[in-house]
Amino acid sequence: MSAFGTAAWCTSTAAARGPWTLPPERPIKAIEQRGDWDTTVVAAAELTSTADQFRLRESIEALEGGKTIFERSWDNTIARDCM
Repeated sequence: MSAFGTAAWCTSTAAARGPWTLPPERPIKAIEQRGDWDTTVVAAAELTSTADQFRLRESIEALEGGKTIFERSWDNTIARDCM
């Protein structure tokens, strides 16, 4: 495990400096194919804010053989508390 709590083989990290964006047409995606086993995980997150709160919208979808087998989304607000 790395300092960020991800497995050493993970190619992405939560650490970043400065602004960064991923265009909506290019979601974060992990694909694993071995023999007849074909899985994909697609994740998306959007963080926006107002003067009073942060809004975090997230979603995840798991596919097997191109068919959705799990899907979940969240829409949360967090008070800015003078931030």
